[in-house]
Parts: sequence; C-alpha cells; structure tokens
Amino acid sequence: AAAARLQLAAAARQDPGGGRAVRDGPGDSAELQRALAIATDAQTDARGLSAGDRLVLWKYRLSLTDKGPALLKLLQCADADKRGTRQLAELAGRWAPPPLAHALQLLSDAFAHLPTVRAAAARSLAGESDDVLECLLLPLTQALRFDDSDRPHLADLLIARAVRSRVIATRLFWALQVARGVGGSFAGAYKALLLRLLA
Repeated sequence: AAAARLQLAAAARQDPGGGRAVRDGPGDSAELQRALAIATDAQTDARGLSAGDRLVLWKYRLSLTDKGPALLKLLQCADADKRGTRQLAELAGRWAPPPLAHALQLLSDAFAHLPTVRAAAARSLAGESDDVLECLLLPLTQALRFDDSDRPHLADLLIARAVRSRVIATRLFWALQVARGVGGSFAGAYKALLLRLLA
C-alpha cells in the first residue's frame, strides 16, 4: 500500500492536470474499461486494490466524474497524497452524486477538511426520501460536528428538509437536543443549529 501511495504521489507531480483517458489505442481502451469496472464495482474497497489497479483508477480520474462510486475510491487511493486529494476536492463539484453508503463515509471526520467533498455527499443525500433521512438522522447529527462553519452543507440540507417535513423537524430537534446535552466542544455548535432550526 505504501508503494502504491508513493507511485500515486509521483503521478500527481508529473501530471498535475492530467488523468484524461487516451482513446487512440486498444491498450488504452482496455485500461479505461478496467478503471470503469473498478470504479463502479460496489464490492470493491479501494484500500484492498492492488497497486496496479490504484494507478489505473488514478490515471483515468477525469474520465470517472460521472461515476458516483469512484469519488470515495479515488480519495482512498490518494489519502496519503495531499496534492492528489486537493485535485479530487477541486473536481468534487462536478462529480456525479455518490451512492448513499459512500455519502455517509464522505461526511465522516476523515473528510472534514474537504468542504467540496462534503457538498457532494450532501447533494447525494438530497435525493433521498424523508423516510430514509429519518432513519439516518442520528448518524447525520453526529456528522454535523464536521461541517465547515462557513459552508455547512449538511446542516443546510437538514434544515431545508425540516422546513418541509414536520416529522424530520421534530426528530432533528430531539437529536440536536441530545447531542447538545452530551456537552463537550461541540455543544455550542449544536445549540446554534437548534436556534437556527427554531428560527
């Protein structure tokens, strides 16, 4: 894994704006198809990929922006490479919505420093029904701790849905109350969200 990360870092330095698929040769076409298969395989976790598969996925990253599952996998591939992670964060604004399970991972503390990635996850959640969001309110309330104070994408989404749904509003209110009552360094943030919900 360490060797693959070093190779990815070298690729990012040599090809800072690259990654576009080359379509003028059969070898490149086969490689692109391999990247697409890896990106869209729901059972594949990037942390278990071989070094070769990681490099193929990275090489064709700009050709995968319409594949929602690819974003998390690419971020996992580039997790030790700050430059590569920054490139992906810049692309996240035009990435297809990731699947629900990936969106929840993208809202974790591992990506708290990447607001554009969190925005992509929030866009994915925006397409879910009220019933699904209701089931996810407890973990989403915990994920609110990692929202960017200037760009609170998850908070914006939950407040907007609470305005539309009395059930979401009630459950979000109590989830925030419980989280605030636990105390700790996030109590003030939860209080501010409660005030915003009640405004």
